[in-house]
Amino acid sequence: LNNLAQLRNDMGDRKQALALHRRALALFEAALGERHSSCAASLSNLALLHHDAGEARQARPLAEKALSIALEQLRAQAAVQSDRQQFAAADAVRYHLDIR
Repeated sequence: LNNLAQLRNDMGDRKQALALHRRALALFEAALGERHSSCAASLSNLALLHHDAGEARQARPLAEKALSIALEQLRAQAAVQSDRQQFAAADAVRYHLDIR
């Protein structure tokens, strides 16, 4: 659904893109729980869509929640990972959340 939402956004159908991103988030939350990394990715997608539309007020809380989940996941994984694995995981999160 996230890929379809991105496609719809690229085609100029922002309203449908928002609906699809929200649906993806709801499915991930129901299936995996609200603190899963897939939820963080969906929240980030929604935040970026709002940000790109100039809607900072809507984007910020979504991005903050996505970051909170991602950091929580990193901390949980760090306890059982080597330094190299931790750096790779941090890079993946940065890429996934589009942190600039």
